[in-house]
Amino acid sequence: FSVFLSPKELAWRPWSQGDEGVGINILRPLRVHVIPRTHRCVTGVRRIKMGPQYTKTLVVGLLSTVMQCSEAFDSNWTMTTTRKAQLDAILMHNEERRDQSRAMSALIYTTIALGMLGVALILGVLFGWLMQPFKCCNTKGSGPQKVKRATGVWILILTVVYFVVSGIGGLPGWSILSFLCVVGMVAISIVAIVVHVRGKGVNRVMATQEQQVRAADSDVETAKVDQEKTAAECDDDAPTWTEHPDKMGLVQIRFILAIVLFVLLMIVVCLIVWYSWVLMEYKLFDVKAGQEVVEYIPQMTGKVIQCMYSWDRFASNIRLQIYTKLMTSYCGDAFTGVVAAEDKEAVIYEPWVKKYSIDMSIFIPSDWRQYDSVNGFFIRPINNTWRPVIVESWNTEIVSPADSRMLIFKSLEHATIWIKGADFTILELLDGDQELANLFNDGEIVIARLAPQDYHRFNTPVEGTLLSVKSIPGDYWSVNPQAVTSRNYAFYNLRQLLVIDSTAFGKVAYIAIGATCVGSVVIGPKPGTILRLGDELGYMQFGGSTVVVLFQKNKVLWHPEIFQSSSLPVESYVHINYPIGKKI
Repeated sequence: FSVFLSPKELAWRPWSQGDEGVGINILRPLRVHVIPRTHRCVTGVRRIKMGPQYTKTLVVGLLSTVMQCSEAFDSNWTMTTTRKAQLDAILMHNEERRDQSRAMSALIYTTIALGMLGVALILGVLFGWLMQPFKCCNTKGSGPQKVKRATGVWILILTVVYFVVSGIGGLPGWSILSFLCVVGMVAISIVAIVVHVRGKGVNRVMATQEQQVRAADSDVETAKVDQEKTAAECDDDAPTWTEHPDKMGLVQIRFILAIVLFVLLMIVVCLIVWYSWVLMEYKLFDVKAGQEVVEYIPQMTGKVIQCMYSWDRFASNIRLQIYTKLMTSYCGDAFTGVVAAEDKEAVIYEPWVKKYSIDMSIFIPSDWRQYDSVNGFFIRPINNTWRPVIVESWNTEIVSPADSRMLIFKSLEHATIWIKGADFTILELLDGDQELANLFNDGEIVIARLAPQDYHRFNTPVEGTLLSVKSIPGDYWSVNPQAVTSRNYAFYNLRQLLVIDSTAFGKVAYIAIGATCVGSVVIGPKPGTILRLGDELGYMQFGGSTVVVLFQKNKVLWHPEIFQSSSLPVESYVHINYPIGKKI
């Protein structure tokens, strides 16, 4: 190997002749340039005379290069029978996982829906009882018959209202209506008691006045005894402040008890299903290792995601975006706060480093104790010695923008096997920029999904000039595979749109997409910045996220292994700066 830097970075004595070489930029980011034997003379390149201070970096860089020089992909590669069988097995496993999730989530939602219906029935009975003293709400009849009729009317009213509000407002609508019903019951009870007590008080005054009139015509002692007796009778009739003025009927009491027991039964069944459900693993293919790998997802997190996104449009239909926004706001408050030194093991190491088996040796700093917050840990920089750029030509190649699970499609039409929804458009993804959308409507799409355990900084996949940066508001859906394929349009989330004028591929649209608990996407370079292959563009705050890169049609020859796996679709795990395409 011949190690070199360009003269812009360090000045060394000239190098005029050399064998096949590998260039390493020991500055950030590490850049490895494979020089073909036909290019023995490289203009402007200088040989490095390394000092002791660079020995470790050089050794690690050379070892990394030896291991990764084979990453330059063979464009003539074709899928073998063995590889096809591996990918088919992964696809079948993930489909079985989805079927299992749909069955379990359907059972859970059935018990929840029945429990919600039970709540509506209970509130109907309570309203039928509370509204009896008010003339405007009295039903015809008397005695038990009147109680039954009032109960039936209010159960019908509340049930219909709940169905209508839940259909329009989803789960937030149901929650708000339930809150208003409880507040309404309390208010009605207070009003009814006040009216009742005030009425008893008026009767008591009238009785006292009558006794005074009678006292004028009879013996004073007799009138005094009668007055005390009347007052005692009024006191016995006066209600306490803990009781409703009208007693609840026996039928109402029995009905409420039966519904309460039913709701409790639904809660128990729901909990049994939830805790007995063992979520299957999610699998993908590691291109570099040449084998299937399992993406670690905690059981609780995975089951919540499956319940939300197993059914197409379900999360959107019940308006769960309100809850994902609240969750994101909570994450922002909880994970940006400074963690005390004595709490770092419980807050950073146990739930993240240990649980997700994160190799900290490749990050800077490598000691998790040196991070002041959970978010600081998530945006940790990487030692680029472990993520070199290995290409044959800087200007004509494309590298992975992130440590990610990747899919590559020739067009949006091909991508619909992953991006579900007939009304998903490039125009909407680009925030209505018609001129820009015209360049990519038939263009090619790279989807790079980041998980919580990944390195959360992202780089430029091409060389060129950054033309513009635009922040686009949106929702906070998860970007988990289940969420992306559930027609909830996770790619319309909060996002940053960057346009790069690349040297070899023309304009490239780079969309950094936030997700649940990813409240912000931070972009570093400003418009006008010259971008070199593998330069850092920014980072995602806490959680998983996605990068989508759009290329114009028929300009790229893609990595055949990733490209062919995507057609199934099976995600391919790749590191940042891994070569994924080159100019045709």
